[in-house]
Amino acid sequence: MSDPTPPRSAINNNPAIATPADQSQYSGDITAAQQAQITSAAIDPAALASVVRELSQSNPQAAATIAALATKANPAAAEQITQAVTGAVPDAFVVVGMVVVKNAPNSAAAITEILSKQKPASAAYIAASLTKSTNANPAQAAAIAAAATRAAPTQALNITSAVVKVNPSSASAVASSVAVTAQGTNTGNVVTTPTAIALAASKAIGSISPDTTIFQAVATATNTPAATLNSDLEISKATDSVNRATSATSQVSSNVDSYSGYANNADSFEAPQAEANNNDAQSNNPPVGTVTEDDNVDNTSADQDDASPNQPNQF
Repeated sequence: MSDPTPPRSAINNNPAIATPADQSQYSGDITAAQQAQITSAAIDPAALASVVRELSQSNPQAAATIAALATKANPAAAEQITQAVTGAVPDAFVVVGMVVVKNAPNSAAAITEILSKQKPASAAYIAASLTKSTNANPAQAAAIAAAATRAAPTQALNITSAVVKVNPSSASAVASSVAVTAQGTNTGNVVTTPTAIALAASKAIGSISPDTTIFQAVATATNTPAATLNSDLEISKATDSVNRATSATSQVSSNVDSYSGYANNADSFEAPQAEANNNDAQSNNPPVGTVTEDDNVDNTSADQDDASPNQPNQF
């Protein structure tokens, strides 16, 4: 009979992280007319999703810009906007998610789950990026990390490590939330024990040994005796996987900082004023001698070329 115990390498397997494609290419410009399409459709989430999908398909380089403008127009449609834009431009998922939650922070966990289901191998990047974009407090960071874990449970250690690295003050909340979420999932041979998650969070804040505060929080959240959670046996079983997660997320913080810059570019976009509007604005100050009767401009004001200069102006 074969030994039913999996080999150590299988027990301590931690999946790789898929680094997102170049996110710098999705913050391009759109026209004033296209922005007007977004504004006009804003009241109806379904119509808005349809518009942003079409605009993103025709101008993928502006996917994040389109998502930002649409979310500003109707934050309640954040989920529909996310699905529409990333459906049209799948590789823009990180920067699109960032601009959407920047303008609809209450939707951050829902957006994280949507994107992590689309790109489970990048769930750690998604959770860390959206945590950064919302400037999340510990409770928000915990909700984002839990959402990513629900969508991609085998990435639990990577998610924990990545989110805590961009938001160290949330370490205990994130580790507790991920540990509780992972308990209800089937992750096969991938280690997602409460001990492993607490250890991953400890290493993410730079601790060379298990952090007492984090371990106590996870023990309480998972109803696990602290002595068991922090036992030499459990630590030994978790160490290899945690080290791999720590290594896999080594570039997350710097990459997320770059994504933040691209998201900010998209979020600050303002379409140039349409030429017609510029002309309209100028028509209020016609050149000397210009006849403006059919422009609905009051011609009784003091024009130097008034045909009846001796007539007093009527106000």
